[in-house]
Amino acid sequence: MLPFLSKLVRQKHFIGITALCLTIALVAVSALSQRTREPASSTAATGEAVTNVKPEDSGQAFAQFTQAQFQEAMLADSVNLNYSLADPSLYGIPADTPAAISSSDPENIQKGLEEMKGLLDQLHAFSYDNLDQDQKITYDMMEDYLQLELSAKDLYLYDELLGSTTGLQAQYPVVLSEFSFRCKEDIRRYLDYLKLLPQLFQEVVSFEQAKSSAGLFMSNTTAKNIISQCQAFIASPSENLLISTFDSRLEDYNAGDITAAEAAEYRKENREVVEKYVISAYQTLIDGLTALLGTGVHEGGLCQLPSGKEYYSYLLQQKTGSRRTVEEIRTLMTSYLDENLRAASALMAEHPELADEYQAAAVSLTAPEAILQDLQKKISEDFPALPETTYTVKYVHDSLKDFLSPAFYLTPPLDDYRDNVIYINQAQPSMDLYTTLAHEGYPGHLFQNVYFRAQNPNPLRDYLGVLGYAEGWATYVEHLSYHYIDDYSENLASFLSANHMATLGIYALCDLGINYDGWSVAQTADFLARYYSLTGSQLAEISQEIYSAMVDDPANYPAYYVGCLEILELKKEQQAALGENFSLKAFHQRLLEIGPAPFPVLKKYFTAQ
Repeated sequence: MLPFLSKLVRQKHFIGITALCLTIALVAVSALSQRTREPASSTAATGEAVTNVKPEDSGQAFAQFTQAQFQEAMLADSVNLNYSLADPSLYGIPADTPAAISSSDPENIQKGLEEMKGLLDQLHAFSYDNLDQDQKITYDMMEDYLQLELSAKDLYLYDELLGSTTGLQAQYPVVLSEFSFRCKEDIRRYLDYLKLLPQLFQEVVSFEQAKSSAGLFMSNTTAKNIISQCQAFIASPSENLLISTFDSRLEDYNAGDITAAEAAEYRKENREVVEKYVISAYQTLIDGLTALLGTGVHEGGLCQLPSGKEYYSYLLQQKTGSRRTVEEIRTLMTSYLDENLRAASALMAEHPELADEYQAAAVSLTAPEAILQDLQKKISEDFPALPETTYTVKYVHDSLKDFLSPAFYLTPPLDDYRDNVIYINQAQPSMDLYTTLAHEGYPGHLFQNVYFRAQNPNPLRDYLGVLGYAEGWATYVEHLSYHYIDDYSENLASFLSANHMATLGIYALCDLGINYDGWSVAQTADFLARYYSLTGSQLAEISQEIYSAMVDDPANYPAYYVGCLEILELKKEQQAALGENFSLKAFHQRLLEIGPAPFPVLKKYFTAQ
């Protein structure tokens, strides 16, 4: 047992969220499968239009097809539109597009899933060999996505739109508070969007009622946590986050097309809209969940549900981006956990002074801006150059501190990616800010997103996204960042890095054990006791907290850990193939150039240079 293994975290320390992940999480089914809206412009928007494409015309027709899919996704939800595009007109979307909100109605979700097969048929109508490489990657990603979703289309009621940290009710306040006002139409669309929230939240309640009727409703513990969170958010309506942030955004608005009187009217309308629509939407959710308390038939992992193992298998692939089986993922995770534990033990045995260094470990840089500047300097040897980029560090609002992650990054628009935002949650004083900002900033999420957007990729690729790639990359570079800290010796950096990875591995294996193997709290405690010097009430308390966290958000920790391990596996393959010609900087550059993709797709194109 390692007495110095990283402290068990009480909240999801390893979670880092991007706006793209946030906004996609707001709907149960991607707009790619919601065929209820006409695309803005396309000659390849219907199955009939793409079934007879000549091979030599496939490149142009595929570009039109993917443009139509992207436009449709943007038109389906105004938050996605605002976060994805600074100037929608560049992508064929009028600036005065009315507000729209994605549907979470169970019937619409089911309909969208059923129509995915037709979309897959349309995709297969194109001549793959006549596409360029970027189009082939997009094709492969879209095919992989549709096939994976179709494999679980009968299990859509197992999806969960709500959750203590990653649920839509937790993410909406931050997403809406960062809704950009670039033109007068944005302000109008934002206010109209808020008026649609009661409709969405009522649909979410309907979805939860359908889950309850099917015996699939969440545990009482999770439901009560979400209710408490919603109550905290609306506790002071007149001081709500969405009032203060609207006022500050309007104050910063400099397009020059509104008068002072108009601005005052906008502020007045926003206050009224927040108090009337936003507060009532959250109250609808509170009332709906309260009425359903006690209807959940289980308090444990997914495998306790009738098709729970099948759904977890799908969810594990969907979140990690890996296409390994559950048992293959278990083997991979266990192998790396053992490897990191051995490395940490060996370092401690060979360098006894590490025990004192570990206890005294501290980072002299504590200001976020200073840390980010230091990271930018330190990574230049191992990572390619990045276009000129700016960032703003913000702090989580008091009403959200108890529920959001220690830090998170908001992705910038595709067509305006140079200005970035990183949030820090000051309610997490024990977090390692240096490595956390490496995860969120340089060379983590910020670096990866800016580098990818600078290549002008097919916008549909960005919308599809892959959580396992994004969080795998950020976790991988966080793992490296211990070696950038001047206050640490090389041995201490290696020990802390191995220690961090081992801790994440333990969490990921707990997730699999609870949600796939059906561990009880006692079995979770037995597993944790193998690695931590915990006994009695302390072990029982922490085991219960971890158990509840994994039940609340299954497969989330594996997204970070398995995503990182897939990158490490790819690095091993490249090192073996290239030998002394292997370049870490070139490896990183190729990963960034290909960009977010499921790992089988990433590996396919990694060597296709």
